[in-house]
Amino acid sequence: MRAVFARPRRVEGVRGNGERVPPRDAAAALAHEAYESGKTIRELRLEKQVLPKEKLDALLDARKMTGR
Repeated sequence: MRAVFARPRRVEGVRGNGERVPPRDAAAALAHEAYESGKTIRELRLEKQVLPKEKLDALLDARKMTGR
């Protein structure tokens, strides 16, 4: 008998709650821009006004990401 693994159903670029997620290419471009400019991801995102500061702070909270 073979094990069957179900792949989660999702639309590329969309999270389960319907919120848009940048594609990998956009994330890579942002990381490259941060590296080249010497700015942080947070600084660039705030400059580009992609998300409100509170939302950005919640998404980039290192304690939430690491569980500490």
